[in-house]
Amino acid sequence: MLVPYIEKKILYGILIGVISGFAGVGFYYLVSLVARVVGTVMMSTYTGWTPDLSLYAVTATNRILILLILPIAALISGIIVYGLAPEAEGPGVDPTIEAYHHLKRLHLHLPLVKAVASSILIGSGGSGGLQGPGLQIGGGIGYTVSTLLKLGIRYKRILMIAGMAGTLSAVFHSPIGAALFAVEVLYRRDIEAEGIVSSLISSITAYAISTHIMGYTWLLPRLIYNMIQLFTPTMLLNYILLAVLSAFFALLYIRTFHLIKRFADKIKLEGLKRALIPAAMTVPVGLIGYYVPYILGSGTGMLSQILIMSHDNSFEINVLGLGVAASLLVLVLLKILVTSLSMGSGGSGGLFAPAVFIGGTLGLFYGIVLGSPTTGIPPYFFAYMGIASFFGAATNTPFATSFMVAEMSGDYYVLLPALISSLISNEIIRYDTLYRSQPVRRPPTTIVTPRELLELIDEKILRSLKVWELAIKEKIVLTKERDLNAVDKALLRRYGETVIPVLVNNGLYGVIDLRRQAIVKDVPTIDYMSSIYEALITMDQKGLDYLIVLKNNDVIGVITLGEIIRSLSPLIYENQISLLNKSHSL
Repeated sequence: MLVPYIEKKILYGILIGVISGFAGVGFYYLVSLVARVVGTVMMSTYTGWTPDLSLYAVTATNRILILLILPIAALISGIIVYGLAPEAEGPGVDPTIEAYHHLKRLHLHLPLVKAVASSILIGSGGSGGLQGPGLQIGGGIGYTVSTLLKLGIRYKRILMIAGMAGTLSAVFHSPIGAALFAVEVLYRRDIEAEGIVSSLISSITAYAISTHIMGYTWLLPRLIYNMIQLFTPTMLLNYILLAVLSAFFALLYIRTFHLIKRFADKIKLEGLKRALIPAAMTVPVGLIGYYVPYILGSGTGMLSQILIMSHDNSFEINVLGLGVAASLLVLVLLKILVTSLSMGSGGSGGLFAPAVFIGGTLGLFYGIVLGSPTTGIPPYFFAYMGIASFFGAATNTPFATSFMVAEMSGDYYVLLPALISSLISNEIIRYDTLYRSQPVRRPPTTIVTPRELLELIDEKILRSLKVWELAIKEKIVLTKERDLNAVDKALLRRYGETVIPVLVNNGLYGVIDLRRQAIVKDVPTIDYMSSIYEALITMDQKGLDYLIVLKNNDVIGVITLGEIIRSLSPLIYENQISLLNKSHSL
């Protein structure tokens, strides 16, 4: 019996949403617990519950302890990462994107390692956020579940996207934005359309779980403004100017992060010794944080407090006696530096929450200096535009980031202004990005023959993949041969496959080839545990682009050349480009 793909995507989306929702909530409280303990040790008077250490640090009477606590926490976090799961180093998004496109394995214990290591570092004041770890935790959950369920490559990727969306939604309370981010962050100028259904279902499910446990709250305070003024010519000009400013600082953020990352990568330390690198690079972070505690931790809680004070006209911040506007600009520059040191060194954490702080603070600076004087709109309104335009440009995710800003503030009216600024700043940045593993676009599913595939893809990769991982597990079971006349080909097409095995009286009859509108008999078979290499050899020898897949002599589905190409398309495209470049250089 055929099961429509849309039903599978919904069921898997709900399953992953439940798991990733609880994982996201657990991760949030774990970071908050560490921050609470560190804040207590530093004798903070802050009594709230937050994963952002900066809120504890600004009121701490024994803040000098951060000079000792932060490097030790970075060392412990690094030992956990490099001892148990080295792919958990750094922000976590790049390894997840790499695993998605290049079929790399994510260890089953990765989500737990990432959660613990990130909680220790972020909760102790490392400048990092929950988004990067959340994406890697969610991607690891999707990979683990698909492995345990023995799903093929297609659904492994779909479940990874669903897990990424679910965890992100649970942490940031942004169901639509998180779903869009999971499919948009995989490319610089494209989206992964196949994952959108499961991504949305998972994200909404996780959001329902997190709000039930944590309450219905917004990450940022609600806005109060005159809607009529949002689309005046002067406001439109301000959106453009803010986008240009955000693009400049986004480039600075990107270049600073990757500069420090390259420096850390050149240090020849292996194994557990690599934990010394983030430990050493967080020493200046602690020193800066001692004098300017606003830059410690994730920054989202601190930004929320700054925006509340700005709304209430009680905003008093004066770094080094520079005044409010200049102090905000200094905070932007210092946050870029400390985040690059904390995460670029290999520390386990994310780049999104610090970017929220940077973009929001930059937008508030712009609002004070130019935005509010020329429009009459309160300065804090521009902070929300700054978040969208800054992080949307830095990660090439303008649509997702704009939705996340709208949902984090609980105000969808800011969506259109956010999109204007974010899209413009993204066009200025174009192909540069924090996440260097992002391909520019989805690779075309280039039509190649089995023989060309054997020559293009490394034999070790082809032998490592099993037929069952790429097999389309669908078949039609009939009791009588004449029932074939009742098979509605239009009905079959909605499953998206062109070749479907047919069984009559529990015996293999042939396949329905919808491309040729024909029933084909005497189709070669292959065992489900055979490698893709063996499947391609057989296809090449038989002159076919599909084979029947058997498990213990029972038909379980079909393996098609089209499915192999679709699953390996990133590798095919990269190898073709490499060969083309070599031919041009000759």
